[in-house]
Amino acid sequence: MRFFKSVLSTALLTTFLSLSGMLCAQAATFTFTSSDPSLTPFVNDNDVQLLSFIVSEPFAELSISTDGYAALGGFDPTLALFTDTGDAATDVFLGQSDSLDFATSLYDDVLNVIVPSGNYVLALTQYDNLANGPDNRAKGFLYDGADNFNFTNPLFPGPGGAFNDFDGNVRNGQFRVNVVTVAVPEAPSAVLVLPGLFALVGVVVRRRSVVKGN
Repeated sequence: MRFFKSVLSTALLTTFLSLSGMLCAQAATFTFTSSDPSLTPFVNDNDVQLLSFIVSEPFAELSISTDGYAALGGFDPTLALFTDTGDAATDVFLGQSDSLDFATSLYDDVLNVIVPSGNYVLALTQYDNLANGPDNRAKGFLYDGADNFNFTNPLFPGPGGAFNDFDGNVRNGQFRVNVVTVAVPEAPSAVLVLPGLFALVGVVVRRRSVVKGN
């Protein structure tokens, strides 16, 4: 079953809302698309695109989503969120996205989490090229290496080769990722409670299961 709810994200959100009562209406939006001149469509199944952004609010709820699968014919995406320290060895894993609805083949992904101000990086990959570990980004991804350029091809051999989704449909290398940050008002009691919850983020890893036909 590939669809999971982010228990940790929900706990963070529920706790903070109960303490602060409401969300600030102001929001910032970042959109990353393969049609942007500074970005390029995926060429291989195991490509990794790093997307950096800054949260300036003391605390913000991140609502991250993709729509490249539905709108652009793109590959089945997955996202890993990390802190962005400028060094992969110290970039801490914060969460993995989930499909909108795996049961009905809505393979675009979503991720919701509350974070403090700082620099962050999203690692966009094709499912199921997931981050190897929670410790840091330097550990890489499941299908790193030239031998895995077209890792979906052995599962679904045929025309196209690369960018086969979970059902074997041939997709393309296009993508689009949207990040909305909404400021969360601070509350004195929240400042005491949230640090302990944030400490859990770096040690909790949620991996979605997949049946492989190797």
